[in-house]
Amino acid sequence: MSSPFKPSAKQTLLPNSNINNLLTDTHSIPSSFGLESNHTTTPYHHERPTLNRLPTLYEVLNRRTEPPVDLWSFYIYMRDYQNSVDYLDFWIDVITHLRLCKDYVKGLRESLLLSEKHKSSSDEKKRHTTTSSTDEGNGGAEQRASVSSSLLLEALLNEGFLDDKDNKRHKSGSIQEQRNSTRILPEQLERYTQNIKNGNISRTTLKSSSRNILNTYFQDSSPRKLQIPDRIIRKIKHDVELQGRDDPEVFDDARNYVYNLMERECFPFFLQKNALHNLNNKSCLIRLILGLFWIFAGFWISYVLIFINIKPKAIRAVIIVPFLIGVYLILSFLYKLDPIMVFAKYSDNQELYQPKNQKLKKWVRNLKEPFVLRLLKKRALWVIFLVLIITAILSILFGLVPGHRL
Repeated sequence: MSSPFKPSAKQTLLPNSNINNLLTDTHSIPSSFGLESNHTTTPYHHERPTLNRLPTLYEVLNRRTEPPVDLWSFYIYMRDYQNSVDYLDFWIDVITHLRLCKDYVKGLRESLLLSEKHKSSSDEKKRHTTTSSTDEGNGGAEQRASVSSSLLLEALLNEGFLDDKDNKRHKSGSIQEQRNSTRILPEQLERYTQNIKNGNISRTTLKSSSRNILNTYFQDSSPRKLQIPDRIIRKIKHDVELQGRDDPEVFDDARNYVYNLMERECFPFFLQKNALHNLNNKSCLIRLILGLFWIFAGFWISYVLIFINIKPKAIRAVIIVPFLIGVYLILSFLYKLDPIMVFAKYSDNQELYQPKNQKLKKWVRNLKEPFVLRLLKKRALWVIFLVLIITAILSILFGLVPGHRL
């Protein structure tokens, strides 16, 4: 099966440098992937570790990194450079569905705890108003032990939410017998907890979410259908449409496949672009044009000074300026890296951020990830070294050539 991603052009690296040497080994997705934090609006993870390497895709997707290798930068890269943002959108939608399921279960659990607390308070008051005895004490202990497991059943019996057949059959039975034999339907449980905290996340919400994912990414008529194996798509359709499932495990195979695909065929190119460079293509082209102009100006001035045999020769030192500017701009184009901007922690990726006043700033101060900043500074020092060496060679060569007046 051909890859859905369009590979980017090969980037210019330092001599003997390899992006793979800076990465950790790839790994499969943990079962709790994407659920480390319940605060989906938090920009970055609360316990973001300081990395001494380039981040993994797992860390980027879980918002454990900062610009220029954060989740938003990866999203823009997938949209503008790989033309495969639907794969990342699918992953985000599945994680959102996973969190909805988690909040739904959490709401049910909290409603039970609140009800248990209320029931325990009522039982405590009753025990204080009755005559204490040994038999009653034993019965009270047994009742307290069964409150947690039978409370929901009692409430549903009192509300009439259980099946009539089961309710009548066990009406005269003990609480323990009813708990063991009565069947509680999810719809009945939903009715009981709909006004409790988080009750706004209902089974209908979960079913609608899973159905939307199916229709958006797996139906043949959808313009955003993903290119993944047919066996995975058939299984998802069977589970959602025929079995009526809305649990997040339905999309596990597709989620793992998309994650591995992004990690293998897209993420390394993203790191090459954002972690090793701080200039975009348009800015590089402008630097190339200006660099060629200044190099031409340096050669022109040098030949003019040589063929008019200007005295003294020290005047020829002016050629250092055009050569320095020209070499600096051309090497910035070749390495897609501006050393001055690196040390100022700036990046020329203005498409990643839109200022509130709608006036695009040419440079954006977004080099915040510590390891990426250190890596860019090392590359910037190498570029500066090359600039000085090449400028010195050209300046000495054209500065010491004997003059000859034409």
